[in-house]
Amino acid sequence: VLAVLICLFLFVGAVAIAWLTGGIGYSDGYRDGNIQKFSLKGIIFKTHEGELAVKGFKTKDKSVSNTFEFTVLDAKLASEMENFTSDDDVRVYYHEYMLSPAYRGSTGYRVYKVEKLKDLAPKPEKTN
Repeated sequence: VLAVLICLFLFVGAVAIAWLTGGIGYSDGYRDGNIQKFSLKGIIFKTHEGELAVKGFKTKDKSVSNTFEFTVLDAKLASEMENFTSDDDVRVYYHEYMLSPAYRGSTGYRVYKVEKLKDLAPKPEKTN
């Protein structure tokens, strides 16, 4: 019984530390699309929250789109993103966190960099 309580205490402590420090890093990546929504949200903790319209999958009848919701914590980056229009194709780079606390945004995806796709250099073609 004592061993179970110690394990439970250590587990709860680890989760609390992860929550207080901003979450547990889970993945890194990027998404391409158009920023269709960007706002400052929150009652107590204000964070910049956005929604990226990701290029959808095409079927015979229609195109299906999906969205990617993200958080921006850097005020300078948020200011830069406010200048994009819904016509700008962008790439957002993010870190994904598990156990992300409310004061770190309403999503687990924290964007740390954004680029317009037209500004990216084309990747060289592979030759075999």
